[in-house]
Amino acid sequence: MNAEKLPPHDADAEEAVNGSLLIDGTSIYKIAGFLESKHFYHERNKLIYEACLSLYHHNEAINQITVAQELDRQQKLEACGGAAYLSHLIATCPTSLDIETYAQVVYRLWMMRSLINAAGQIATIGYQAEPDIDASLDKAEATLFELRHGQGPRDFVHIRQVLDKYFETAAPTPETEAHAEPPPYTLSGFNKLDEFLGGFQRSDLIVVAGRPSMGKTSLALSIARNAAVEQGACVALFSLEMACEPLVTRLLSNESNIDSRRVRFGFYNENEEKRIMEAIGKLSEAPIYIDDTPTLRVVEVRSKARRLYQERGINLIILDHL
Repeated sequence: MNAEKLPPHDADAEEAVNGSLLIDGTSIYKIAGFLESKHFYHERNKLIYEACLSLYHHNEAINQITVAQELDRQQKLEACGGAAYLSHLIATCPTSLDIETYAQVVYRLWMMRSLINAAGQIATIGYQAEPDIDASLDKAEATLFELRHGQGPRDFVHIRQVLDKYFETAAPTPETEAHAEPPPYTLSGFNKLDEFLGGFQRSDLIVVAGRPSMGKTSLALSIARNAAVEQGACVALFSLEMACEPLVTRLLSNESNIDSRRVRFGFYNENEEKRIMEAIGKLSEAPIYIDDTPTLRVVEVRSKARRLYQERGINLIILDHL
């Protein structure tokens, strides 16, 4: 008689994730944007990761002592195997450098388990044998869509990657170097606004409000362009509504002063084509990073922004829209 088949999981990868966090708590910013506690298969590993996330959300240090205290506060320390299990996690994980690899393994296997569950739900829909086949297919498609929608979020892409893909241009130009010391403010490029605000200060939160189709996104893109192209400021652009391709098309249209519909479909003459290529060259050198993941949580925005700041040094973050 065959033994019962267990769902896909990897206890070693789960332990490696938590062990990495206990060794270097700051490494959580690399994975907090996509790895959740529900992705863990073993309960005690899930509880430990939940404790790490709780400390992270409260801006507290993550290490063996603080995690043990957090678990004890939640009355879950013994359920996790006590302090001895935390020591075991550290002992079996010599470095935190590969935490993203471990986290991807945990996430991928959770997706496989979710796929198994989705298959079971679709089988149930089939067994119900409803007379409306279209309704049954819609339910099945919705089940798979929900699963696919939960896949790992897309990360930042440099604006050059979108331009190269869209226009199939020649070899990409080298990455621009990040500024070692960002200026204390970033100008919007709109003189009256900059005079009124004194530029965007590092701690400023600016909300652009208005009715639909009043130009809020256009204003945000113009500010991003002015900051990056004219000042070399590193801009992180989160687009929750529009994909990166149409966003870049609008930027290209503004930069070349050619109607966006003509840019989108390639309806331009030889002179305009030259302006397009000049605009591509200029925008390709701009340190603009776009993330068009449609449904980002606050913790994901924070994690991604922190990671880009560590790698490039962000001067301006634009979120379109709330």
